[in-house]
Amino acid sequence: MNNLATTLLRRGQLEEAEKMMREVLTLQMEILGPRHPNTVSAMNNLATTLADRGQLEEAEKMRREVLTLRIEILGPRHHNTVLAMNNLAATLGNRGQLEEAEKLKREVLTLQMEILGPRHPDTVSAMNNLATTEMRSRVRQVDRGSARDRKNDVGVVVLENKEDEYKERSV
Repeated sequence: MNNLATTLLRRGQLEEAEKMMREVLTLQMEILGPRHPNTVSAMNNLATTLADRGQLEEAEKMRREVLTLRIEILGPRHHNTVLAMNNLAATLGNRGQLEEAEKLKREVLTLQMEILGPRHPDTVSAMNNLATTEMRSRVRQVDRGSARDRKNDVGVVVLENKEDEYKERSV
């Protein structure tokens, strides 16, 4: 059922995907409990769907819960925990909460450098995500300053650069 919901998401059938992912999460909670890895993955997938549908407030709340559970269950340096931190940072960035997003992305980059090394693709992606957020922060600062006309030239590029979110599969 989770795989079908993920397929619906990839096909752009977001309303159907959300409905099915909510059903998957409810079943996982009932059958496996809230701390089971498959339940946490289902929660992450629903948060991704919500974010894709523009329901960023609910997606943020769910991403915070996923990150908290990952830290408690897997520890702060586990790959899935770092991915959950990245996903929360992406959602925060999409909500315009750039300071908190930047802080989390710095932490993701630090962890990726320590765990995977500087040349790993996930580390390079973390560098790119941080740079994008820093650029958005600077655009916002310029916008608040006297150079308002420069915002549109830079802002279009920034807004088109959607950061990667990681989806998980339950087995």
